[in-house]
Amino acid sequence: MWNDHGIRTERSQTPNQLFTAGILRLRNSGRNAIDFLDDVGDEYGVEDTPSPDVEDSEDTGVAVSELQLTANPLSEWDDHGVSMYLQTLDHGQVNLFT
Repeated sequence: MWNDHGIRTERSQTPNQLFTAGILRLRNSGRNAIDFLDDVGDEYGVEDTPSPDVEDSEDTGVAVSELQLTANPLSEWDDHGVSMYLQTLDHGQVNLFT
């Protein structure tokens, strides 16, 4: 449904048109889609800026680091993050509403 509505920032082309243009560009390039993964460097997505210091929130008084210890988003999750979400809710109920 929404794939047929134009995107203003893409010269009013629809997502379907953009996908088709990308497929045709790939076909005419003589490369496979997997070849483009080789062009991505190891540092892709890594920022050079340091993380800000963890401070207590002025609104709640709860340290962000406590939440990160409770539900670390960088941990491995076998349930697509559902248990992390539930742990975050529990943490919020205990620390924000008591």
